[in-house]
Amino acid sequence: MNSLSGKRQPQEKRIAPGVAPARLAAFRALREMTAGSRGDSGGALDRAVGALGLDERDTRLATALALGVLRHRLFLTHQVLRFVRRRPPEPLLLLLEMVAAQRFLLGRVPPHAIVDDAVRLATGELRLGRREAGFVNAVARRIVAASAAELPPPDDLERHLSVKYSCPPVLLEVVRERFGEAAMEQVLAAMNREPVLALRVNRLRTTREDLSAFLRALGIECEAGRWAPDAVIVKDASTLSALLGSEPWQTGQFYVQDEASQLVAVLAAPQAGERILDLCAAPGGKCLHVAEIAGGAARVVATDGSAKRLELLRENARRLGTPGLDLRPPEALGRGDLFDLVLLDAPCSGLGTVRRHPEIKERLAREGRRGLLRHQRRQVELLCRAAAFTAPGGRLVYSTCSFADEENAGAVARFLEVRPDFAIATDWPVPSHLEPLRAPDGFVRTWPMALDMDGFEMCVLRRREGAA
Repeated sequence: MNSLSGKRQPQEKRIAPGVAPARLAAFRALREMTAGSRGDSGGALDRAVGALGLDERDTRLATALALGVLRHRLFLTHQVLRFVRRRPPEPLLLLLEMVAAQRFLLGRVPPHAIVDDAVRLATGELRLGRREAGFVNAVARRIVAASAAELPPPDDLERHLSVKYSCPPVLLEVVRERFGEAAMEQVLAAMNREPVLALRVNRLRTTREDLSAFLRALGIECEAGRWAPDAVIVKDASTLSALLGSEPWQTGQFYVQDEASQLVAVLAAPQAGERILDLCAAPGGKCLHVAEIAGGAARVVATDGSAKRLELLRENARRLGTPGLDLRPPEALGRGDLFDLVLLDAPCSGLGTVRRHPEIKERLAREGRRGLLRHQRRQVELLCRAAAFTAPGGRLVYSTCSFADEENAGAVARFLEVRPDFAIATDWPVPSHLEPLRAPDGFVRTWPMALDMDGFEMCVLRRREGAA
């Protein structure tokens, strides 16, 4: 077994002797996520935590440690490299980055515990010999003894910001182009913040006021969302597991959905009696929200390319009691089917959700701008497919959880070259409080104007009346 290959290893139930289970779970999840996996950090953590049977306290620690390393990896790498002559192999570097994360990010972790577990992981999990374990021990001791973290000098602005905010150069380039030099640091800082927990009230079963009162009675601090009319913001995201076992969850009174994501259905403004299609519907947040806004009186057809995800949508619809929903595989859509409203929340890079999925930074660093262009090609294909189902005079609402121009204005521009019978509805009415989020080009953008939400971009495309 080549333990220093950096390749994903099978999850095991064994525990290296003496290692804190939370650190072992974090290390296993990190190895999976940094070995080129296209999965998400949540799935990797679930697998590692499940294999070891961790309790809630250890699960929280494993999550904080793993996400801390992923969010701040370039910063942590910089700290480790201060204490070595040459860059260690990937698994050893990752192990030492965990040491640095506990020293500089988490705090209140006894130095001896950090060092001891690092050595035990080296010998028990990586199965290294005495020499490599001695190297880990020596470097870990230097890291925990450091008085403070260090950064590159501010006069080297690009390298300083890249390390300070663990932002790969390609992402720094995208952020500078998209938001400009003045807002760049504000956006980078937002990417590394812990995200808030947002709930979407199912307006067919309760009200925002009643759900908020229930949460406060449980001692859970919450407040009404600023932007989305059905949003309730929970200040302590660690209460999620308790919320998912609560009576309002079981009776379908709310859905977990970021406030920016909720704005897609608000912008679409669905009406009772309309025929609506959601082309990439699973797991269902937006199409279920559309059905609720229409008062359960619209016919909503939902489809998705993944049968497994479509089944998850079915389960969510059942729990929420969403009426008027017609779930179909993509091949069941007829060529002559036309809809008043088509939703396309397109697959994308997810750059606007980096704070929730910090592994996206690693993925972008590997793929570069060519990854964004690959997404753009797929998005244009899907826009053309969505256009085929949009009735003359109807509207196509396009959204992504990315702020890259390639995936938003760029994708729409390429689509409009192919389908000149569509145009961005720059005059589409939005609630007055959303005006700060709308740009002159007709796009509603949630960054950098509202950094308490994910980074979404969305627009309404109208099909010309009488178009064949």
